Amino acid sequence: VGRMAVEHLVSGGYRKIEMISYFQDTTTIVGREIGYTKAMENAGLQGYVRVHRAEYGNAGDFCFRAIEDAIARGTEAMFIATNTLTRHCIKALTELRVSVPDQLAVVCFDESDIYQFFNPTITYIRQSCEDMGRKSVLLLKDMLERGEANKTIVLEPEMIYGDSSRPKAGRVSQCSQGPGVSGISQEDSVLLSGVMFGNTGGWTKETQFISECGSSYLVAHGLSVPVEDA
Repeated sequence: VGRMAVEHLVSGGYRKIEMISYFQDTTTIVGREIGYTKAMENAGLQGYVRVHRAEYGNAGDFCFRAIEDAIARGTEAMFIATNTLTRHCIKALTELRVSVPDQLAVVCFDESDIYQFFNPTITYIRQSCEDMGRKSVLLLKDMLERGEANKTIVLEPEMIYGDSSRPKAGRVSQCSQGPGVSGISQEDSVLLSGVMFGNTGGWTKETQFISECGSSYLVAHGLSVPVEDA
C-alpha cells in the first residue's frame, strides 16, 4: 500500500513525499514503510524519504508537530499509515489551517467515516474487512475439513480517490508527449496512469520508467493471447 500511495502521488506531480507511521514492528506497519521507501527509490526520490514515527499514546501532539515541521520545510505530500493517525492529522491540518492539497496533499491507509466530511475529501487505500472476514472463515473451514495448513491468501487493496491528492495544477505526464496511436491524434486521446485502474484485469503494472513517465503504466504479457480488460 505504501507503493500504491507513492505512485499515485508521483503521477500527480508530487515529489517531496513523506510518511507518518507508528513506532511498531508489526508486519503491517513495517510493510507499508518498506513499500513507501522502495517506491520513492524507484522514482528516483530517495533523497526525500522521511518517515515520522509516533508513539501510540502521544500521536496527537506528534502529528501536529510533524505536519507543522513538514509545511515549514516545503513538503508537498504525506502518506499516513493508519486511520487513527489520519484522524490526528486531519485535526492538525484544520488547526494549522493548511490548504489541502495546495500546501500538502494527503493519502492514507484504511477507511473512516470522517473522510467524506473533511473538506476536501480524503484519498485512502482500502482493504475490505468484509473480504478479509469471509476468506478467513473459508480458510479456517478448509483447515478443519481438509487439514489444509500454511496457506496464504493475498487481498488486493483498492484506492478510493478523494480531492486531498488531486494532481498539481498544470500537471502533464511526459508520456503524453509521444506520438499518437495510428488513427488517433493526441488531442483525441486520453492518458490514464497505471495507478488509476482499480482492476488491472490481465495487465501488469510496470514501474520501471516511473521517473520518466511520472507514473506506472500497464503492460500485457499475453504473447499474442488476449488478456482480460483493465
